[in-house]
Amino acid sequence: MMTDVNINVPAVEPLKLLVVGEVVLDRYRWGTVERISPEAPIPVLHLNHSEERLGNAAFVAASVRALGAEANLLSVIGADADG
Repeated sequence: MMTDVNINVPAVEPLKLLVVGEVVLDRYRWGTVERISPEAPIPVLHLNHSEERLGNAAFVAASVRALGAEANLLSVIGADADG
């Protein structure tokens, strides 16, 4: 026989984390290779699709946020266009 059980769980503030590390922009490229370059033994890729995703510390911070915690990210970025 089942009985009703009331469990009181105290409210907890969201976890706050500081993520320190290298922020990277990961690039993924998909395509087909139909030949090898005559100048060097390198495949010639015909690009079909590409993606950019957060990498390293940026991925960790995004994962922390996805789990419901607050993430602050401390890093150094380059002076290039992607930075």
